[in-house]
Order: sequence, then structure tokens, then C-alpha cells
Amino acid sequence: MTPPTIHPSPKTWTLRLKNHKKTVLLHIDPLQSFDSIKETLYAVLAATHTPADPPLPSSSASDLEFGRPLDPKDPHSGFGICEWEDSAREEDGDGDEEEIEVEVEVEGTGRGRGKGKGGRNGEVGECPKGAGLKDGGVLAWRWRGERGWEVDVAVYEDVYGMENQGDLGERGAVDG
Repeated sequence: MTPPTIHPSPKTWTLRLKNHKKTVLLHIDPLQSFDSIKETLYAVLAATHTPADPPLPSSSASDLEFGRPLDPKDPHSGFGICEWEDSAREEDGDGDEEEIEVEVEVEGTGRGRGKGKGGRNGEVGECPKGAGLKDGGVLAWRWRGERGWEVDVAVYEDVYGMENQGDLGERGAVDG
């Protein structure tokens, strides 16, 4: 299956997908399924793979897993398995992983629509918008079976010798 080609437009979002020191920027449709996003990510990884690189651990995009920042305002807090991942139920719970649950509120704009949880039947949606992500959001990725989330958040000091925090895309509240 060939992943859909999404061309940047005012309606597309950019997701930042992180693993180790690598960040892949994908233009996505906010209603695109996570399985489709995994197909696109796998296609990018396969297309940019060189013979000098170690082989990809899997030949299937279904072996990719996504994780969310535990605290979007603190880039060093780590990542937890996303609620839409099947493997979240398979974790053995030894304390290395932290499962996070997110309740998404969607405001209705039409008559007769109110607030509710995203997705069908009150479940978190299988798309970025339904899962409460935003344009420019960050997800970590790993291969199924790997332990932990190997994400190195860039530090300003590494490049410029001055201290500054990394960015996971969340903006603080503005008073005024």
C-alpha cells in the first residue's frame, strides 16, 4: 500500500516525529488515520535509508508505535505510549512505561452539537485531531518491542554554549 501524498496547504498540519536525534516532519491531514501516518513515516524511513545505516528493524509500518510527551511543557519529562496503540494493553507494567489517557473535548459549531469526547462512541479518535493533537505537535516513535522512548531533545547549549530549554511545541498560557 502506498501512503497518501499530502501536499502542504493552509489546512494541513505538520507533525514532528522524534526518535533518538532524528526528527521527521510530516505534512498530514488532521483527520488522517494514525495507520496511514505510520505508512508515510515508514516510507520516509525506507526512502532515506542508506546502505551504511543499520537495516530497518521491520518490513512493516504496523510495527511502529507512537508516544506522547508526558508533560508537553517539560521536554525532559519523557514519553508514554499513545492511547490508540494496541500495545498499550500489552505492557507488562514494570514501571518503565507510563500509560497516559487523554480526554479530548471538541466544541461543536453547528446547532445541536455540544462538547464531548473525540472519536466514535466517546473513544479517542484514530486521527490527530480526534486525539487532541495540534498543528506542530510532537510524537515519539519506536519499533514494537523496544523498551522506553529514545528521544534526545535538542538543547540550545549544545550548539551555542548557552542554556535554553528544548521545545515540544506547546505554548504557555498568555495573560492579558
